[in-house]
Amino acid sequence: MKEFIVRFFLVSFAIALFATSARAGDSKVKGLWLEIPGLPEASSTSFNVQSGGEGEAYFERNFDGGIVKISIERVYSEDRNGDALVPGDTGKLTVKLESLRENMEIALEDIEITESVENLEEIYSYPVATAVYATGEGEYMRENQDIFIFTDEWIFRIHLSFMPDCLEDYDGDEMRGWIENMRMVDR
Repeated sequence: MKEFIVRFFLVSFAIALFATSARAGDSKVKGLWLEIPGLPEASSTSFNVQSGGEGEAYFERNFDGGIVKISIERVYSEDRNGDALVPGDTGKLTVKLESLRENMEIALEDIEITESVENLEEIYSYPVATAVYATGEGEYMRENQDIFIFTDEWIFRIHLSFMPDCLEDYDGDEMRGWIENMRMVDR
């Protein structure tokens, strides 16, 4: 299943740059941002922008009662000490961001990291890394796939989370369409 998700994201992002423009209800964000057009009616939506739209930002949508969740996060590309974060920091970033958003602990060794995704780096002209991991247990278990794009000022995390037993019931073509139409914009 993890290989399917990684392949799904890689193929989808390879087409993303050529997609048509649309907004996902996140027009308050200023500067560099990722847009995902065509998202359907959501069970719930969360959105948070700091510093008048010029700071860190978070956008999340849950579908079908939480079976699938997709989110975009924009965080500063430097840590609190002013040191640049790089693809080698992907595991630490995943742990930090997931624990902030879901109030959940993840062990670094439980995250499968790919520090360089060449075809995406060619599209975005920035380093790109991925993280694949599971959270929760039993009926609360979720499969997760993160794509990190490391720009000069920002790090973008595109997060897809889903209930593993329900993915086959969900429209994979529709999910692929969301990601295929994603694009980086400068507002």
